[in-house]
Amino acid sequence: MVQHLKESSHAKHLLECARELGLPEDVFHLVPRREWPELLSAIESRFGDNLSFLWWHSNIPSSMPRKSKHIDDQTGFQMISHLVPEPLEPIWFVCENWGAVEPRGCDRMIVFEATAIAIEQVVGESYGFEYVLVSKDLDWMIGENHHDVVFAVGTLVANRLPMTE
Repeated sequence: MVQHLKESSHAKHLLECARELGLPEDVFHLVPRREWPELLSAIESRFGDNLSFLWWHSNIPSSMPRKSKHIDDQTGFQMISHLVPEPLEPIWFVCENWGAVEPRGCDRMIVFEATAIAIEQVVGESYGFEYVLVSKDLDWMIGENHHDVVFAVGTLVANRLPMTE
């Protein structure tokens, strides 16, 4: 077992879901932990105060367009493949870490690389949790928070989210 998975039962759970769904490692895998700080810093720098979650907040102002929608029936994850411009391309999947040893810094989050279609399937087989999907070039971000609000940040995805609130 990979050393950094010992710290996260949530990472193990998501990887088990992926394998049970028959998803190959090239479409859903954990990013090496040593890469998380730089990646998470780049995401925060780019998206700033659009990162407003139970576990990730930023005071960096962002002028990127943002739309959101409350989903009453907890099926927001089913919008993922419709919102992502290229659902078969690899993207970053950042989610809360239920099994965090230290609930600060990078331990609060888990970072995967996956396709939007794979993420949609894995999230659909899991208990509710907060997550964001981010394009590799940091042009857009999509997420769902603990209030069942799906949000899209960046022109490419914000324009795809219907009926905003």
